[in-house]
Amino acid sequence: MTAAPDIKTESKTRDVKAFFLPYQVARIKATSRYLFDEKARRIGLTYAYAYRYAFKRATTEGKTWYTANDAGTVLEFIDYVGYFARVLNSAFESFNESVVVDGEEILTKVVKFKRGGQVNGLSSNANALHGKGGDWIGDEFARLKPSNAAEMWEAGRQTALRGDDTVILSTHTTVEAYYNQLLLDARKVMAKATEQGIAIGSPAYRTLALSMKTPPWLVQRTDIFQAVEDGLVEQINRSKGTEWTREEFLAECRAGCKTEEQWKRQFLCEPSSDSTALLPYNLLLTCADDKCLRDPREATGDLYQGMDIGRRNNPTVIGTGEKIGDVLWVRSWHRLKGVPFREQLAAAEQFITLPLFRKGCYDETGMGEMPVEELARRNGTSRVEGVRFSNQSKSDMALALRRAFEDRTIRIPNDPALLDRLNTVRASTTTTGLVRYESETNDDEHGDDFWALALLNWASVARSGNYSFTLVS
Repeated sequence: MTAAPDIKTESKTRDVKAFFLPYQVARIKATSRYLFDEKARRIGLTYAYAYRYAFKRATTEGKTWYTANDAGTVLEFIDYVGYFARVLNSAFESFNESVVVDGEEILTKVVKFKRGGQVNGLSSNANALHGKGGDWIGDEFARLKPSNAAEMWEAGRQTALRGDDTVILSTHTTVEAYYNQLLLDARKVMAKATEQGIAIGSPAYRTLALSMKTPPWLVQRTDIFQAVEDGLVEQINRSKGTEWTREEFLAECRAGCKTEEQWKRQFLCEPSSDSTALLPYNLLLTCADDKCLRDPREATGDLYQGMDIGRRNNPTVIGTGEKIGDVLWVRSWHRLKGVPFREQLAAAEQFITLPLFRKGCYDETGMGEMPVEELARRNGTSRVEGVRFSNQSKSDMALALRRAFEDRTIRIPNDPALLDRLNTVRASTTTTGLVRYESETNDDEHGDDFWALALLNWASVARSGNYSFTLVS
């Protein structure tokens, strides 16, 4: 690849080095063609890679392909590339292109430099990447759907086969993720190299890695503590006008995680096991879709709703979905904490009153009894069904929701925060053999998003009642 920049390029009076922290500089200056990154969330590594490849393609012909599992991340990366193109004082143009794959039009975002280099942003669609050549960057790779991850890896390494770079970076999800399996293979090679006294990145290391059927990865890892040690908090304070101490920033990061597993995944670069989760990540990611959220008023299919009710400690969560064929698409998702009941009812009723609304299931346990009674009075019991939580009702709804994910008859927003909250509910068996479904969180929430989705799914599922019969002659 092109020699890495020495981070001394200036735009007017600003030194580009001021943009980057030591761990970011390490990525920008790395000379390996195979870069594998474990990272804490939101520490600026995508930003650093945007500079690395803006510099490369501003000075070298060829293409760089950036893929991510959601459109927003792709657009953000390309915006960064355009920003650094201006910092580098390089002539460029930015435009959209369309790629048609299997009859579906896929929008790509392009930054094209005057010297012939080009950076392309593309959603994680392996078919769209086939036949392309150049560097390949796979961002948030652990969050790809399981089948898509293997296909993306196959397509990506072919893209970079003729001497270009392969970059994989991500926060962790689970030990079962394809990303983690690639990482374990890389670590085996590194351990073997250390044992034999072989330097990482040397020709001997490459020979060893290929003999073990693994690319010669340079594995880099930055958890939140390393990022803070390198000056992340001070950088945020300068750019955002905040006044965090390092301790306060770390405490806020920790407070935002519902469970110890989330804290480890998102900030400590440690994958977790989903063995007891009702909705493990491999199921959640399979049904996560960027095309979910849209105004239910524009729906053409039947509408359903689920509502888990809280007031002060717990949020009220309202999910509204549209059934298209046998698939339930989540169209609207509201979390309301500390909101008066009248406003909660108004948030639900904006969709209950639509002509295509068929049914909603609402948590009438405890404080939910009065709001659900009022919803039924105003909208009719045919549209409003109260559900009282018990071990049996929770089991019925939880297993029905799990089955919907297994059968892929549900689609949820591709939102990492929502996926984390849905992943918190675990099944455990008591000493008396009773199965309980509880959320393992470090705050006052109790799987509210999970149960709102379970109620939404329950409303959309045709269920038969209990019947009795008498033999007649």
